[in-house]
Amino acid sequence: MGELAEEPEEVFTYEYVAFAHPFLLFCQILHYRRQRREHRVFDALLQMIPGLEDRLINGSEEDVGAISESVSYASGIAITLLNFNSRRR
Repeated sequence: MGELAEEPEEVFTYEYVAFAHPFLLFCQILHYRRQRREHRVFDALLQMIPGLEDRLINGSEEDVGAISESVSYASGIAITLLNFNSRRR
């Protein structure tokens, strides 16, 4: 497919993709920033909730699933409240 179809995969380095497709580089930067932000939130949760790290590491799949559902639910509520408060200003 296309003029580059015959090129080996080794040709498509990070620099090539970033140069040839600036939008892909932009998306990659956004993805990296989101990962960093999510990691900071995760670290904050580990600090705020005693025993959470131990339960995630040593807990059953059901424990981890329940924790994940709780965090997902709570984050959805938090986002809704933040959006509501920002509209009121």
